[in-house]
Amino acid sequence: MMQTVNERLRDESIAHAVWISRYSTGVAARMVKILNDSDAELTARLLIALDSLDPGSFTVKRLESLLASVREVNRTAINSMFTSLSGELNELAIYEAGYQLSLFDSLLPDFVADVHPLVGISSDALYAAAMARPF
Repeated sequence: MMQTVNERLRDESIAHAVWISRYSTGVAARMVKILNDSDAELTARLLIALDSLDPGSFTVKRLESLLASVREVNRTAINSMFTSLSGELNELAIYEAGYQLSLFDSLLPDFVADVHPLVGISSDALYAAAMARPF
């Protein structure tokens, strides 16, 4: 028995959800790697800052000055992760824009597509929607 369009769409949606889950796990692993790579440098800078700290000079101002380089490493790591994540999201938007249009184009019968032609969304619009903050 041949599957209906809805059954085929359901099966494709499930398979795609599994793929998206695997993809997101991979992205998360890459983001954690970026943060872990900076962790060794953060630890080293903290140790250097603590080693150079005179026990008699524990003032807030002194601690702030010693931790400046540590904060810079942290800021760089977060910026690097955000840049990488933005790139990942942009690539996903490009893929998804094409995938969704292709999926419906392949599943919808011609007589439906003739009456209700499919219109794609640009990857830029999809990326902007993904990056928009609703609140």
